[in-house]
Amino acid sequence: MTTQATVIRRLVIGVGNDFRGDDAAGLALVRRLRGSLPNGTVTREVTGDAAGIIEAWQGFDEVVIVDACSSGEEAGALFRFDAVGGAVPEQVLRECSTHAVGIANVIELARTLGRLPPTLTVFAIEGTVFSTGAPISHDVSLAVDSLAAQLRQEWSRVQRKRT
Repeated sequence: MTTQATVIRRLVIGVGNDFRGDDAAGLALVRRLRGSLPNGTVTREVTGDAAGIIEAWQGFDEVVIVDACSSGEEAGALFRFDAVGGAVPEQVLRECSTHAVGIANVIELARTLGRLPPTLTVFAIEGTVFSTGAPISHDVSLAVDSLAAQLRQEWSRVQRKRT
């Protein structure tokens, strides 16, 4: 008897700005994941208006958003939120981003419109350097590497369970 694997349609969205130091954390994450993702997983970079995210995630079973934050914690601190289960705490993803609309606002707009995906996980990586022209800091780069490894491992386990 042959079992057929169910492919989860997963979208990983990296949000950020390559020219503002640690704000590029989400972009760096999706770039590190490319080429090593399970079938059905798509990556997208959002470098401008985050409001288009609601349209981008339509048709996906699982959505992961990664963005930098500035909450006052140590550089590289990682936060994980189930955004379908409740609002992302404003003290973590408050309007400190360089994006026209913050991720927390996009999620709450989608919730109001009834357009959240079935699963929505938000990862925020604490940054400290957001100045124009700065590179990603060492601590944030390490956090991006760690999160990429964590996600690959989680998705590998899920894929093995489904086959």
